[in-house]
Amino acid sequence: MGYLPAEKSLEKIGCMGIAIPGGRFELTGDGELIYYGDNVSLGYAESGTDLILGDERNKRLETGDLAKIDADGYYTIVGRKKRFLKMFGKRVNLQEVEHIVRQKFNLSEVAAAGVDDKMFVFVTAENLRDEILNYLSQKINVHPTALKIKFIAEIPKNASGKIIYSELENFYEL
Repeated sequence: MGYLPAEKSLEKIGCMGIAIPGGRFELTGDGELIYYGDNVSLGYAESGTDLILGDERNKRLETGDLAKIDADGYYTIVGRKKRFLKMFGKRVNLQEVEHIVRQKFNLSEVAAAGVDDKMFVFVTAENLRDEILNYLSQKINVHPTALKIKFIAEIPKNASGKIIYSELENFYEL
């Protein structure tokens, strides 16, 4: 759906880029990235009857990604629509929490998860626990007791390198 031109790779670090030729991106009012193009899947067919339905999506895909667009028209993913917690009435984007912890503390291994009113931030750098707690508490404006910074030796990932958030539930202390 998108690509980052090689000549922009240093200038636009962290950016997903622009739509492929023939495609188009759009942001909804809540920041969800929508893609339009001939290459949008028709969906999953479970029977022959489903195949007859044709293009029910009208070449439109709701990606579930939250994004922002810069002044040059380049998109950056900032989170997932479904990766939120309610922290005492305030929505907190878990992907954004991971991003700000990575950036602030120069960490590559961070995973944020939890349940409403209790967030767990998993890191592989044990020595930063107190610093991360204090920083995050101020940054997202919640009392430190609502946050738990947990050291784990390794963030669980699948074969393609994506974090397996369901496995992190084994480390929750509610």
